[in-house]
Amino acid sequence: MPRPKYSNESVDPIWEQWYPKLAIHEEGHGKLAKDIAHRIDKEILALEPKSSCEILKAEANGIGHRLTKELSKANKEYDRETDHGLTQGASILSYVSRTMKRATH
Repeated sequence: MPRPKYSNESVDPIWEQWYPKLAIHEEGHGKLAKDIAHRIDKEILALEPKSSCEILKAEANGIGHRLTKELSKANKEYDRETDHGLTQGASILSYVSRTMKRATH
């Protein structure tokens, strides 16, 4: 796990609770990207031979652009479903506010 550049007894507990949850959220984005990358590979490899490299290139690029747009939509939906990681505990503000409340009581 990466460590913050400046760390102390106030930062460490927040970091140790929050960062793993952020990593889980970001891994969700990574899985979406890997799934799309595999689909791009699969669809390009399934292309039939073309009469020119330019036609093949255009079709392959079309596949890439279409699926990249799909990835963008999937990432937006994932962030909507998780409230940008909030439902997974990936909001550092919730950890900071809890720590600050404990410190004042």
